[in-house]
Amino acid sequence: MLTPAFHNDILKPYMGLMANSVQRMLDKWEELISQDSHVEIFRHVSLMTLDTTMKCTFSLQDSIKTDRNSQSYFQAIRDLNSLIF
Repeated sequence: MLTPAFHNDILKPYMGLMANSVQRMLDKWEELISQDSHVEIFRHVSLMTLDTTMKCTFSLQDSIKTDRNSQSYFQAIRDLNSLIF
């Protein structure tokens, strides 16, 4: 049932978007690590996931990282995490 929706050929065009998001996140981590020895990755990975999802699903080219409403997204992720554990 899921195979047609997530077939490899359908996902190939989105690999560039995903790779760019990951590379930007890694570049940001390098900057943060040079400033401090500790990096809290939850927020960064959550933003990258949301940003990539918005770009692939809705073709949104703006960075979600500057949106003030992303706080509600983080809270929802934390709530789901608490419910799961």
